[in-house]
Amino acid sequence: MDTQDFIFAGYKKEMEGFLKSNPGMARRIAYKFHFEDYTTTELVEITLLKAKEKKIVLTPEAVQCLAQVYLLLSVFTRSRLFQLLDSLFPPSVRTIWNGGIANRLLSDSLEVGL
Repeated sequence: MDTQDFIFAGYKKEMEGFLKSNPGMARRIAYKFHFEDYTTTELVEITLLKAKEKKIVLTPEAVQCLAQVYLLLSVFTRSRLFQLLDSLFPPSVRTIWNGGIANRLLSDSLEVGL
């Protein structure tokens, strides 16, 4: 017998709303996984890997600045960070702010000369 598997993925709050939208939905989904946000160290490592892929060499000062930026982002409350992103970027642009935050910060850093 052929089976079909479905994967629903999204941010935790939105997925909870999705599951609540249909009373029978939650009981039909056998497995649920939650992945924690990247740590400051992981985000710096991702950015360094992306910089290396683009053959960009970051100075030690730039690496330290990245760590500070990511650390600052981590201490924002989620709601405050979302409010800030909502006010600065329309939804079509915000979609890059998942793992793509590393690409965005890297390119913005190059523009300002870090």
